[in-house]
Order: sequence, then structure tokens, then C-alpha cells
Amino acid sequence: MAIGGASMAGGRGTILGAFLGTILLNSLRNGLIVVGVGTYWQYVATGLVMIIAVSVELLQRKKK
Repeated sequence: MAIGGASMAGGRGTILGAFLGTILLNSLRNGLIVVGVGTYWQYVATGLVMIIAVSVELLQRKKK
């Protein structure tokens, strides 16, 4: 399950998972803005979180 509980390769997600994923990414971005991080680094941080989420999903699929 990637961010929000919806699988990147299809499958089932939940409304709650999608909501929590949205809250996670927006909280990250807002926190970076408050700290004064530049726009470029905000995109980098968001991208890293997404890459980590997809990597975790792939590792979980590999175990099954």
C-alpha cells in the first residue's frame, strides 16, 4: 500500500487511508514551509516520502 492505502498496482484502498495520506503529505509540506525550507527542497522531501512508500509496498508484495 502506497501513501493513503491505495495500491500503485491496483487493488483496494480506503477512504480513510486516502485521507490520512493526504494529511501526511500536506502536514509535511506545511511543516517545511513553517521552517522556511525552499520550494525545491519541499518537492525533494515529498518525492522521497513517495519513493519510500512505493519501496515499502514493493517489498511487502515481494514477501507474499
